[in-house]
Amino acid sequence: MIIGVTGGIGSGKSTVVSFFKKWGAQVINVDKLGWSVLEEKQQEIKKAFGRQIFNGVKVNRRELGRIVFADPTKKRMLDSIIHPSLIKELKKQVASYKLLKPGRCDDVIASTLSQLRGESLSTLVVVDCALIYEWRIESWFDKIILVTSDYKNKLQRLISSGYTQKEAKDRIQVQLPDWEKTADWIIENNSDFKILEQNAKKIWNSIVNRKL
Repeated sequence: MIIGVTGGIGSGKSTVVSFFKKWGAQVINVDKLGWSVLEEKQQEIKKAFGRQIFNGVKVNRRELGRIVFADPTKKRMLDSIIHPSLIKELKKQVASYKLLKPGRCDDVIASTLSQLRGESLSTLVVVDCALIYEWRIESWFDKIILVTSDYKNKLQRLISSGYTQKEAKDRIQVQLPDWEKTADWIIENNSDFKILEQNAKKIWNSIVNRKL
């Protein structure tokens, strides 16, 4: 199964994904894919935003984020540079895992594909992706989990992680509201870490039992 886990910044989405990884799922982290694409597109980014957003030869992601989340036009500019390649790479990785589904290929081919990635075969793949609905890629997944949280909790988490209040508000403001998203499971993350893990475990058990 290919499970998409989504949610706004500060919702706790990636924490939920970390639980699934601990319990045995393979994970595709779209943020990490995006960082790779960012490095590949350095020349285009330099042309669009100037040298001031670079630390030496590396893009200063914090400074770039501060600029684009404060200006919708600049955010659209960055998205136009990064998103096409990012979506293409994500689609490629999701497709490679789908080849491992029973009936899609024989055991020898499945084993070879797995070894090429340096991974063991897994029956569950979790995709950590904040923009599933914005990109309209819901059909790529067998199931979708939406992690939600109150505005004040998201804001506090971002500030605690090092963002200024303005940076945190800018990032939350540009995202699609949760009420516009439809998911198979919803996890409300407005309590503590232990409760979040318990709620994630219930969904994990439900997924595993369906597969059995």
